[in-house]
Amino acid sequence: MDTEAVRSFVRAAELGQLQHAADELGVTQQAVSKRIAALERALDVRLFTRTARGVELTLDGQAFLPHARNIVASADRAVTAVRPGSRALRIDVLGLRSAQAVVLHEYWRSHPGIDLDVVTLRVNDPRVAVAAIEAGDIDATFRTVTDPAALPSDLRMIRAFDSPLELLVGPRHPLASARQLTPPQLRKHRIWVPGIAPQSEWAEFYDELATAFDLRIDAAGPHFGDEVLLDTLADSANVATLVGARDRYIWPANKVAAVDLRGHGESSIGWPEWSRTAVAGDLLALIRHLGGPAVLVGHSFAGGAATIATAQEPSLVTAVVELGPFTRKQSVRLGDLKVKRYRQGMLRLLGTAMFGSVRLWRSYLDVAYPGTKPAHWDERLARIDSLMREPGRMKAMQAMGRSAPTDAGEQLGNVRSPVLVVMGTLDPDWADPHAEGSAIVDALPSGLGRLEMIEGAGHYPHDQFPDQVVSLVLAFLRSDAARA
Repeated sequence: MDTEAVRSFVRAAELGQLQHAADELGVTQQAVSKRIAALERALDVRLFTRTARGVELTLDGQAFLPHARNIVASADRAVTAVRPGSRALRIDVLGLRSAQAVVLHEYWRSHPGIDLDVVTLRVNDPRVAVAAIEAGDIDATFRTVTDPAALPSDLRMIRAFDSPLELLVGPRHPLASARQLTPPQLRKHRIWVPGIAPQSEWAEFYDELATAFDLRIDAAGPHFGDEVLLDTLADSANVATLVGARDRYIWPANKVAAVDLRGHGESSIGWPEWSRTAVAGDLLALIRHLGGPAVLVGHSFAGGAATIATAQEPSLVTAVVELGPFTRKQSVRLGDLKVKRYRQGMLRLLGTAMFGSVRLWRSYLDVAYPGTKPAHWDERLARIDSLMREPGRMKAMQAMGRSAPTDAGEQLGNVRSPVLVVMGTLDPDWADPHAEGSAIVDALPSGLGRLEMIEGAGHYPHDQFPDQVVSLVLAFLRSDAARA
């Protein structure tokens, strides 16, 4: 496809006149007309209708425009990526699922104006990465050079972050239930780290670790990839491995998919509908894509969406966990306003919805997380602030806030899968969180629902008290009701 023809189409669509597009592109109007005509022939559709005031998109043109914009943007990025002096900041990481890539991604999300090109050199020796910086192939690398004095005089090594180690084991391993471990507790256990490459920074690290704590680190065999390693761990009662705390792994057999709701996180913002029913359709589509069935865990708005999904397709949803869910039609009684946390939460939520205020949303979160805040609270608030200021994000949340949960409440009686409802006793979204949770359970078919309360938790019990919530969820999934 001729990218210049696509570019001409995009500019004509945006400006509404071929002459204006031609002036901006530095060509004649006839050239723009010929390019668009050729594009229409290639696509076998009409993209524009001509009017007295210029051109207007046809329905096919409207459908093609967002994809055409992506084509033009991709072509521009491709040229910029290799043009001297104009390419993005190119940074090397050990792997795209490594903690380094995670840190870089979080940085970029907080600084979206910075153009980054994240690459993997696929070399083990950090000296090779140093040479790539000197040659100008990359601008920086996440590596450890054990002898900084050996670096060229114009290069510096800076400590970026600490990456704590975690022990990864299968469910039958004797250390599987341990919450915390010290290195001496790992003695006599086989720690398998296959494919440790000579002269790599991690080879020296594991040598020092084994010597310091008298550990048995086994580097036998080639590394056939994380999937093979995890499959081995899952089936073994005596093999463990060490991973970085922020490295990302997908455990075999049981797939876990974290879903960004419409307009939230990394989801796009151009959605025509924001209801729980629409999100339920998204969840069911994902379950089908992953091969289903699945257990759905939904928080707040998503709790109602999970209810609708299991009612619509019970064969695809084996169980549902709802955390502080909006699953019923809401009503406010005059006496409810006497409850301070409810009054504060409601007013701040209403203010956020009415004015699109990020400040009020942060103020609501202060009430929604009563007591001690989770670790790195200030950094998380800064990230939330940055995300909510991205174009369209606040409007997406406002649209969801205007979507009443009546559609979810109407489906409660149609649910056929077991449901666990978890509420915080200090949830500011309800004057009486226990009463709200009980009402949801009562509306389900008899025997399917179970309510658990987390003492001292607000609207995010899974974030404030993760160990308690995980324990409740695992016990629920092991129960006869969830396995039926």
